[in-house]
Amino acid sequence: MTEYEVLAMGDERMCDICGALNGTVFSVAETRKVINKALDITDPEAFKAAMPWHTKSPAGKSVGQLTRDGQSLPPFHGRCRCTLVMVEESGIPEAKTIKEANEIAVKYGIADKA
Repeated sequence: MTEYEVLAMGDERMCDICGALNGTVFSVAETRKVINKALDITDPEAFKAAMPWHTKSPAGKSVGQLTRDGQSLPPFHGRCRCTLVMVEESGIPEAKTIKEANEIAVKYGIADKA
């Protein structure tokens, strides 16, 4: 699994922030880079700046911008009820070279079985 999707509750209590992010698909690898940088931060204020909560609807922001801004993981704001679900891949692509086959095996976590 290389991507995850934001899943909002979708009820009458859902806010504009969660509504705008519901169904958005993010890259696990790209989000991991942002998290790894944030985990090296020791100052609480600097951490809040690296992984800020949304203060208004992110409608119109690209997935890349949300990820770079550290706004790709819940909670997106106080009392956020969003969760994540892994995006199922439609299948393993066919490799055209041995190098590509090795890269695919690593990407899909099956290198030890290949």
